[in-house]
Amino acid sequence: MDLHAFQEFTIQAMWNIYYIRTTGSQEGKHFELDALPEIPPVASTAQEKLASVDSAATAIAADAKLIYVHANYVDESGKTDQWIYIYESVSKQTRYEFWVFNGQIVQQNELTIAWLQPDMSSFPVYWLDSDSAVADAERKGGNDFRETYPDWNLNMNFHAFTEEISTSIRGMWNINYNSQSGSDGLSVSVDAFKNIPDSYKSSARERLNLVNSEAAKLASDAELVWISSYDLDIKGKSFHWFYIYQSLSQQKLFELWLYHTQIAKANQMTLYDSEIILGMTALPDRWADSDIALVEAEQNGGSQFRAKYIDWWISTRLFTPVNEGPKWDLFYHSSSDFLQITIDGLTDVDYENLNFEIPTSFKLFQNYPNPFNPTTEINFNLSETTDVKLSVYNVSGQLITTLVSGRRTAGKHSVLWNASDENGIRV
Repeated sequence: MDLHAFQEFTIQAMWNIYYIRTTGSQEGKHFELDALPEIPPVASTAQEKLASVDSAATAIAADAKLIYVHANYVDESGKTDQWIYIYESVSKQTRYEFWVFNGQIVQQNELTIAWLQPDMSSFPVYWLDSDSAVADAERKGGNDFRETYPDWNLNMNFHAFTEEISTSIRGMWNINYNSQSGSDGLSVSVDAFKNIPDSYKSSARERLNLVNSEAAKLASDAELVWISSYDLDIKGKSFHWFYIYQSLSQQKLFELWLYHTQIAKANQMTLYDSEIILGMTALPDRWADSDIALVEAEQNGGSQFRAKYIDWWISTRLFTPVNEGPKWDLFYHSSSDFLQITIDGLTDVDYENLNFEIPTSFKLFQNYPNPFNPTTEINFNLSETTDVKLSVYNVSGQLITTLVSGRRTAGKHSVLWNASDENGIRV
């Protein structure tokens, strides 16, 4: 008898057992027995065992980055005992494949850079784990498929790529339900960058000092001309931002990609968009931040669009068109419709002297001065963009006036009151 293991997108092992007569007839029997059923499976999500694979990959190449994840025979909770991870090393122009079985790396292979798609992007710091991705797929028809076909199986893969138009990184889980009889199938795509924690996000300005510092390393006269993001949330924040700077002395454009708090890319850019040209008008110092632009877009049709289409998503860009002032374009997308809202890109906010520390909770402060004549200032903090109503009542609980009514961005706010009621009569 002999034992050997082999792979066919999953690890398998077979005992070959031979019964042979040593005398008389040479007839015999050959049996193949699966060697793995008795091994208790150690199922995990795609990220649970990732740290050990990362360590193995960076031991081979310090700049190795994860670009692809694949698994067959995934269960309905998004777990399996067999995962395949592929890393890329730009310095070595090589890709590396790691097979993980029952929580252990059982095989690693060296691949050419052209294996899989040549333009795949490395994964950012946050991406949706397989259990969350499958839970989403289950809601989108996967659960019904499994109930219809008891002989179902599930495979899934994830890769990130650069969207050509927006130049932003997108990541998709491709989840495939199949019937083993081959009678039917269901494919579901799940955005791997959805539900990103707020702590990973920022407005376009929040980490601008970091981006400006990196741009200055590329060119001392670097000036900002373009900002965009693929996935703006309803607070006007994003996990990743794309900034373009120009250097007239070098006659070059530079692109800088910000992910969370890290510059993921900083180099001379390839032109993706015909509107991005050398010699663009630099953005002025007082360009409006993305959270301000989003509030205005919501009030000008964006909120209604989101209420109508549950599969909405928002992309945005800020630049200065020829012979015009800076403009925010906010694009509301769904699978069946599209809405573009353009917002004035200038603001009267003095960002140079603004403290960008976002409050951690809501707080309403005592008005000052108190007593006052003729006006008093009321300050309040918001930890997130939200609807606000600030009203003044007398000691009998009767409404005197409403000072604020509408959506306000996260941050520190103030409003003046001149002691007048709704009709402008002083009280």
